[in-house]
Amino acid sequence: MPLQYLHLSRLERNSHNGDISVTSRSECNAVDGPAYSLFEQAKSALNRSAGKQFGFFNADSEHQQLAGLINNWLAQALDFAGFASRSAQLLEQQLLPTEEPFSALLLTASETLAGRHYLYWLWLPEQDIMQTGSDLAPYSARMIAADKLQYALRLCVDEWQDSDSPKYLCCYASRGNKAFSEAFGRFGNFSEGLDTGEQTRAFLELVDDYSRQLPQEQAQPAKSLILDYCIEQDRIGQPVSLETLSGQLSSEQPAEFARYVRQHQQQPLEEIHTHRPSLKRYMRFFGRDDSLSISFSAERIGRDIVYDTASGALHIQQLPASLKTQLRDAAQKK
Repeated sequence: MPLQYLHLSRLERNSHNGDISVTSRSECNAVDGPAYSLFEQAKSALNRSAGKQFGFFNADSEHQQLAGLINNWLAQALDFAGFASRSAQLLEQQLLPTEEPFSALLLTASETLAGRHYLYWLWLPEQDIMQTGSDLAPYSARMIAADKLQYALRLCVDEWQDSDSPKYLCCYASRGNKAFSEAFGRFGNFSEGLDTGEQTRAFLELVDDYSRQLPQEQAQPAKSLILDYCIEQDRIGQPVSLETLSGQLSSEQPAEFARYVRQHQQQPLEEIHTHRPSLKRYMRFFGRDDSLSISFSAERIGRDIVYDTASGALHIQQLPASLKTQLRDAAQKK
């Protein structure tokens, strides 16, 4: 089974600037049933997140405890329940400078997927809710908001051990609480090593250059296929594989696109970690001011939408039917 170990700990502070309590199980949770569902929901939320960053353990930092703890577990000096409990205690130490009350579960998991070993630390917030039993008597309970993932760390163990990769760590911290984000960053000893925005922009420039050398009737379908593949990989939280994408573009020359990209990259890469905002900007042109808002698909440029750089005018030849109706009605009233 891909999911090998799963363990839950609760970290909680009941009052402002109060003590933090940590409650951990002495044994691992089952890797099926409700606990497995929690893990899958949280992992899916991490994969979907546009705010995740890729990086590495900061070797110059004083916060090296988590890496040492992982090595102890890999050397079998700790069982997984002990490893996960110690992880929760490390996180508690980093949360001490914060002041706000909170209640959350730390889900620690080990998974093997596509031949790679991953470790996860997923912060799942809890919410107090009211429920009723069969006798319709209300009682208080806690709901785990697994899909409202706030902080997460994922380590590709194989990549960490076997290379000097700058992206074996994936870290996500939600916006809104700087103190908690910084505490989680210290816990993970995370240092950003990959500028996904710049990498995506450079890749999309190569996509434009590649499409220009294709026959006109092939250029736009090729760009659409590339973009669709990038969007799908981003949706499931996976990088763009140049080999796979190249094979989808051409069955007759399956390595052509990958070869073109590598030849023109400053540092040849096998895969691209995409940046969602950069993909969206590539997909659409948009802009607004106080009295005008306009947005359209990038593929329409040069087809039925033309921009005159000399005059700054935008010529639109095919208007949406609803807009034409509104314009016609307005002209008739005048």
